[in-house]
Amino acid sequence: PWEMNSDNAYYNQHEDIKSGIDAFINTGVPAAKLVVGLPLYARTMQISSLGDKNGLYSIVQGVGFGDYEDGILDYKCLVNPILDPVNGCGSIKPIAGIQSLGFINQSNDTNNLWTIYGATTGYQPWAYNSNTFVTYDDTASAVLKTKAMKNSQLGGMMFWELDGDSTNPELSIVQAVKD
Repeated sequence: PWEMNSDNAYYNQHEDIKSGIDAFINTGVPAAKLVVGLPLYARTMQISSLGDKNGLYSIVQGVGFGDYEDGILDYKCLVNPILDPVNGCGSIKPIAGIQSLGFINQSNDTNNLWTIYGATTGYQPWAYNSNTFVTYDDTASAVLKTKAMKNSQLGGMMFWELDGDSTNPELSIVQAVKD
């Protein structure tokens, strides 16, 4: 069901991996036949304002900046914003935008926003500035999602698109899931 949050913006509280998996299982699909997909890219959106939740639940006004295409960044570009198509960004376009972002994730959550805003439920980091909101996965969220997948006895994980992952083993989502 769609609900209204404190910013008078509608959201669907059941649009997450767990709800989707549970819906399949509840209709009789065996858990072992289900696979969780993790993106190796980020989605960017133009927002009207930050609100009081560091970009969460902001009103989206349009597609945000991107690298090869508006609104989409390879994960490797997000974590290594340099002009290098193999290890970072494929063009100079997104680098200044990335460098202006504030990041909220499990490892840098000094203000406890990860917990306060419910990211612990969806294991979802985000980034923002005054007019941009970015959603993505990182190594920490990928590990949490992998543990949840294993605990639910699901069939495995898949990724899209492999060349978007970081070439740095310490930042690689695929390596984090493997480990």
